[in-house]
Amino acid sequence: MQETVQQMCDAQKHGGPDDAGIWTDAAAGLVLGHRRLSLLDLSSAGHQPMIWRDRYVISFNGEIYNFQTIRRELESLGHRFLTQTDTEVILAAYEQWGTLSFAKLEGMFAFAIWDQLEQQLLLVRDPSGIKPLYYYHNEAGIQFASETRAFRFMDATSQPNKNWPVFMLAYGHLPEPVTTIQNVKPLPKGFFIAYDARRKKKNLQSFAFYSFSERVADKAVASSTIADLLRKSVSDHLVADA
Repeated sequence: MQETVQQMCDAQKHGGPDDAGIWTDAAAGLVLGHRRLSLLDLSSAGHQPMIWRDRYVISFNGEIYNFQTIRRELESLGHRFLTQTDTEVILAAYEQWGTLSFAKLEGMFAFAIWDQLEQQLLLVRDPSGIKPLYYYHNEAGIQFASETRAFRFMDATSQPNKNWPVFMLAYGHLPEPVTTIQNVKPLPKGFFIAYDARRKKKNLQSFAFYSFSERVADKAVASSTIADLLRKSVSDHLVADA
């Protein structure tokens, strides 16, 4: 299995050329792989998969724009950090708040967290669906990757979806949940999967909730508010060490 995951990672090297890592839990039959594009804390301290308190292991793709704010809150609660990465903040936030932590994250992200104690795998995708995350689940287990091309190394998931060209011609793209491979699905945006490795069962849940009850009747106020939000969004996106 480790060799297969290595091949899956190598197929996605173009998206993470700076570093690579493999982590294995042989007893659980689990292998996590990662290809890194360094954005925050460019040192080797940001190597992934990253382990937190000898319990949680993460493979994370993306960037959390408000990680410094969350980090300060966690530090006030007694957490201490060894790196300057947003990856470590995700792990500490999950330890502190569980799945409620996902709604606190602002940014583009897709990640997997393995809980060695509970034998549970979590797959999480950002509310806007900026970062992709695909998975395949059957009675034997679950496989996942950032790109569908990685699944060609998994025999059970390598059958092409013969209908995908029809969708491409009709829409000019592949609308979710359509993919080029049979039974490989995208994790819906704003959702997470909690996979119980002991029972081989998955639970799909949403963590992103929106309220549209607030109304702005004044056009000038609406225009000013939109401009302020756009400026803040651009500023938030400029957080990087690379």
